[in-house]
Amino acid sequence: MDPPEGLEREAEAGTALGRGLQVLTTIARRGPMNAAQISGELAIPLSSVYRVLRALRSFGLVVEHRGDYMIDTLFLSRAADEQVVERVARRSRLILRSLAAVTGGTADVLVRSGSHAVCVQEVPAATEEPTRLVVGDPMPLHAGAEQRVLLAFAPAEVIDEVLVGGLPRLTSATLGPDQLVTSLAQIRQQGLAVSRGEFMTDAIAVGAPVIVEGRAVCSVGVAGPRTTCGGDWVRTVAPHVRRAAAELAESLWS
Repeated sequence: MDPPEGLEREAEAGTALGRGLQVLTTIARRGPMNAAQISGELAIPLSSVYRVLRALRSFGLVVEHRGDYMIDTLFLSRAADEQVVERVARRSRLILRSLAAVTGGTADVLVRSGSHAVCVQEVPAATEEPTRLVVGDPMPLHAGAEQRVLLAFAPAEVIDEVLVGGLPRLTSATLGPDQLVTSLAQIRQQGLAVSRGEFMTDAIAVGAPVIVEGRAVCSVGVAGPRTTCGGDWVRTVAPHVRRAAAELAESLWS
């Protein structure tokens, strides 16, 4: 006996929804992919992949650039807690200005949105060196000082998702799985992370968690060019980064 027409439509809708979620989560996990790569990854016909991608684009969930599809940055920003993001951005502004002034680097604050990091506030260094992040752009959690801070204090399932999903090498210094696991334990113990060219080849960064009610709400950090920022710079700025994180935590608590 054939199913009633209404149930058949529900089954079709369920299949479309399932494929849409598969495609969306695959792009979120793997990063930019073209339709053929998605088709091969999920064993879904290419024609079906294109239909799903059209639907995701119409809802503002993905964008296309030169044939590659990626999660829409606005969607990622909305996916983070909007009230927390707005509060962090507003209350971190003066703290970041002070941090940038005292360290001579670019100061910023990041929040975690699912398995990505998003910059929500930044104060650039006066040097105009290329160490800046783009506010609102998604970044992987496994590379960069502030990003790894967010990953270190993320739920276990998020850490597992990042590790299982693969760790794209953004530069020759990007950490591998074993190195990453070791670094996350050190970050939780020390409350500080240092990145030497693992996210941006020419940048050194120092980051610390902003802990409110036992949870890392965001991370604060400062970055500078490797040509002028060495080991002495890291040791000098680390206390300032810790202090900025503590000040922001106190501000968010009040």
